[in-house]
Amino acid sequence: EDVDPTTVSNTPWIFKYGPNQHDNVYGKWLVYSSSNKIHHVWNSIWPHVVSGHLGAPCAKVATAWHGLSAPGRHSSYVICVYASQDQMDEVGMKLIQITHANISFKRDQDTENNVYANNTKDSIAVKTIYWNRSRPTFEKPPKMMKPTVSRRMAENELASRQPKTLHMDIILTLVGVSRNCTKAEQGEFKMKSTLVHLVREANNPYDRNAIRVVDDNMKNKTIGYISKDDAALLSPWIDQERLRVDRAIMEYRLSESTIFLSVRGEACEHAKNLLATFANKAN
Repeated sequence: EDVDPTTVSNTPWIFKYGPNQHDNVYGKWLVYSSSNKIHHVWNSIWPHVVSGHLGAPCAKVATAWHGLSAPGRHSSYVICVYASQDQMDEVGMKLIQITHANISFKRDQDTENNVYANNTKDSIAVKTIYWNRSRPTFEKPPKMMKPTVSRRMAENELASRQPKTLHMDIILTLVGVSRNCTKAEQGEFKMKSTLVHLVREANNPYDRNAIRVVDDNMKNKTIGYISKDDAALLSPWIDQERLRVDRAIMEYRLSESTIFLSVRGEACEHAKNLLATFANKAN
């Protein structure tokens, strides 16, 4: 269910529940995002909650009910990802790999005692994870010295030479579900979207471009394969590591099964044309 929190005003929160929703909750990880990014950030988190991959019993996102979209209001939205005390660190480390942003943990006990940032001098967070591309850490990274003008110029020149990236949601056709899955499993797929990941099979004897689709929730069970035509276009980019899959969700129907991918790739004209070919399948 793809809902933009900025368009919802009849309820203060949108909730999503995981398979372990009855676990004892100690508190929540707080993820903040601007109004123009909250839709994407929320949709990158909640499928991992519902599938159980994140290990969080529940998550919620603030909506426009809070008046965040009103003129003159600070348009920062918050996502709360709940965790038990023994799984707090594990959930946080998985979450930061999805959000690529600093996140803080607040105890439910403090919320119940009406402790908020605007009424206390102390930090409301009992723990913070700082995003670092190589290794997220619980320790705040040291403050970097302001670079000199010549160093800034050199860094800007280097950055200008780096290939820029673009982000796009694309749709691929899935084949072989009825051959790989029982009727009971297919019935499960029809009821809800399924979080999956892709496995490149360069040594597949039948198709050197083969891309296998694996269910995250069924002990890496093979569901099917990306169609031959789609795989022929996509596989060279995956092999050259010029395309990265951020998120993959399967929707299964009797007539045609599809994979929705959130991808990042090089922002060259060829990549734009390639991704546009897949994106147009949605229209």
